[in-house]
Amino acid sequence: MRLALTSLALSLALAGCGGADNAGNNDAGTQTRTERIVALAGDVAAGQLVYENNACSGCHGATGTGGSAGPTLQEPLKNDGKAEIIDTLLNGVPKTAMGSYASLTDQQLADVYAYMKTNFGK
Repeated sequence: MRLALTSLALSLALAGCGGADNAGNNDAGTQTRTERIVALAGDVAAGQLVYENNACSGCHGATGTGGSAGPTLQEPLKNDGKAEIIDTLLNGVPKTAMGSYASLTDQQLADVYAYMKTNFGK
């Protein structure tokens, strides 16, 4: 599982924006940001635009098989849960090119997950 998460982290090695504890805290029974995003239905077509317009394809390739700075997205999308992938998108991966994409809206993150899962997680 850790290897798969590490693979995803490397797979998503994109230049992104930094951010603090983007997964949120579960205070007083409230949902974390990750939980809110996981609960959202993503739109595949909208997710394709997010993927193409946020340097994802530049690092991971148009087909998610790896690119100039990022490895394949296929194995992590097959093996890791939605929450793990969303956490990686929100928090990035320290000491890699994968930055945080916490600046995207919850819906954009749900959309890009839906696009990646549909097209690369088969």
